[in-house]
Amino acid sequence: MMRGVAIGATESDVRSAFGAPDYDRDGRRWGIPLKTFTFPGAFEITLNRRTHCVVEMKTTSRDYVARAGVRYGATSYYLKKIYGKAERRYMEGRAYYVYENPHATHIRLLLETDVESGSLLSTCITALPLTKEEADAWQLEEDGQDLPAEESLTNLLASQSDIDTSALPEQPEVRLGGLTN
Repeated sequence: MMRGVAIGATESDVRSAFGAPDYDRDGRRWGIPLKTFTFPGAFEITLNRRTHCVVEMKTTSRDYVARAGVRYGATSYYLKKIYGKAERRYMEGRAYYVYENPHATHIRLLLETDVESGSLLSTCITALPLTKEEADAWQLEEDGQDLPAEESLTNLLASQSDIDTSALPEQPEVRLGGLTN
């Protein structure tokens, strides 16, 4: 949690904890429509635009203190001592320690570290896929749950569930040997 806000919280919960945002921006990640609010003190809170719930919280604040005194500049040794051993993963040119929530595996703690010194640069709690392969795997899980077609990640990636082809010209019949009129 950050300032009492957890994954799944509403926009009103976010505004009551963080106040008015400096600005917001709309975007997409793996086809999921998102709205990111930037708050004073170097906090970014991202909501899913469909569910209006928090799906990611990130901070680069030097004042933010996580569990057991983990804060900006903490060493890799201390991070491993507090959160346990994790391999460093490189995503988009940045180094992260990724920790999964054992009770909710889609929620992860991402600790961005300096590539050279290994000191903590940012803290992120996310419920979003980290890679395309992970997004695809989550989609397969969703498909097994019989979600409505418009809710599936594949359709979100395509930005729509049905394509209207009624205005297209009729296709000529194709036969072995070529087209016929």
